[in-house]
Amino acid sequence: MRRGTTWLLALSAVALAASTSTAGPGKAKLLVQDLVPQGVEAHEAAVISTAACNAIAKDGKFDVLCGEDLRNLMRFGALSASFDGCAAEDCFASMGKAMQARYVVSGSVSKLGATFVLNLSMFDTEAGRPVGRTEVKAATIEKLHDSATEAASAILTNR
Repeated sequence: MRRGTTWLLALSAVALAASTSTAGPGKAKLLVQDLVPQGVEAHEAAVISTAACNAIAKDGKFDVLCGEDLRNLMRFGALSASFDGCAAEDCFASMGKAMQARYVVSGSVSKLGATFVLNLSMFDTEAGRPVGRTEVKAATIEKLHDSATEAASAILTNR
């Protein structure tokens, strides 16, 4: 099956799953992508992804879906593989629209020398553009985890 066909099937399946989900009254839906590990272990990035998503959800302004929530919605491997390649803003917009989400948060957990860096970007699927960015630095991965709430607050404030 061609990649384009797989992508269309993926969007159709996600749209079907999203149509059965209801957002809270007056709350926009926000998707938080798994953060990309760059020079750190995948499990470290996963823990910080969860912390950032939980902090955004705790804010209470959005109906939030995290990476694990998205994986639970995905019914078959081709759908998961389609979203694994999502790295461009037009891909985030397509995925967000398929999930009926107004916003998509993506980013990375990186190591530069001895410094750990958390980058987050918030993309507005209706406007078709980024609406907020933030970067948090820490001396250890543990301190970066502790800073996830700060990063989440900053990305929501920038909006």
